[in-house]
Amino acid sequence: RCPARACSLSGSFWLKGWVEQLSQEHKPLRIWLDSGNRGNSADSAEATIYVRDLLLRRGWVLGEDLEHHVDYGASHNERFWRARVHLALRYLFPPG
Repeated sequence: RCPARACSLSGSFWLKGWVEQLSQEHKPLRIWLDSGNRGNSADSAEATIYVRDLLLRRGWVLGEDLEHHVDYGASHNERFWRARVHLALRYLFPPG
C-alpha cells in the first residue's frame, strides 16, 4: 500500500502557528517541500526550512519520507514551479 503524500511548492509557511498545531505523531506520509530564495519574501525559504526542521524533530527522515529542495535564484511564481514540479512528482511517485 502506498503512503499518503503531500507536496508544497513555495508554501505559505510564514503563516506560523498552524504548523505547530499539526499532530505530534509521525504519520506514514511522504512529504516534498521546496522553495526558491529570491523575491520580496525570498519565496519563504526561511519558513520552509523551519517546517523541514520541525518535521525532522517529529521523526521524518530526509531522503526517506521527506525531501527538501531549494531552487536557488527562483522566486514565487508559476514559471519556477513549472520548471521544478517534475522533481516533486518523481519523488512522490517513483517509477517502478
